[in-house]
Amino acid sequence: MEIPNVAIAERIKSLIITIDENRDQEVLNQLQKFAEKHSLEFKLSLSSGKAPFDFDPIIYGYGFHIRGVRGAQDVYMTFYTDINNKTPNPTPIPQETLDELFNDLKSLLGELPNVTITEDK
Repeated sequence: MEIPNVAIAERIKSLIITIDENRDQEVLNQLQKFAEKHSLEFKLSLSSGKAPFDFDPIIYGYGFHIRGVRGAQDVYMTFYTDINNKTPNPTPIPQETLDELFNDLKSLLGELPNVTITEDK
């Protein structure tokens, strides 16, 4: 039996961004800048945890999305490819494009002072 409208996301890789508490807005500003630069949709979703900020950022692209989750001092930005069982993406996003987006996001966030960025594969 087929389950209608199921979306599956495959984790590709993540960034761990370590910040001071007072830098939350600066991180959100850089994420917004990244989304605008690449014509991506930027949204904030209600945070599921009791983290210092109330919203988690999500950036949507065609065939992928990037989800941010705020921890105590870290923001985890994870890249996912999207698979939909009703309308599969006829042309999956190339790994090279994902790598370019990943590196660009890492570079933009790296412009912030006193921010440490670590790749989590």
